[in-house]
Amino acid sequence: MQNIIEKENLFQRSKDMSPYFLDGLFSLKDIDVITDIRGYGMMGGIDINLDERPGKAGYACFKKLFEAGLSLKATGDCLIVAPPFVCETEHIDEIIEKLRTGITNYMKSK
Repeated sequence: MQNIIEKENLFQRSKDMSPYFLDGLFSLKDIDVITDIRGYGMMGGIDINLDERPGKAGYACFKKLFEAGLSLKATGDCLIVAPPFVCETEHIDEIIEKLRTGITNYMKSK
């Protein structure tokens, strides 16, 4: 594992990719059900507006994201986004597109 990380220069690649990822993540701020977006490096969190009880909105949104082709971690009403260090710009674009689709579909289903 360490050899692969070193050979592929994965830490530097992820450092270089971070601004692109964070710009994409923060581009979702126009979606009404999103209450907060935060990120650092190649990790981000998106808070979804509370629905009746804690965790309900996050789980329902998680299911819509899965239907859109994206599997990620929902902790309560927060969606955790952490692309692999080997990703490239087209992968980030795909993740952001699927986030927008899934969250928008969740919002429409309410």
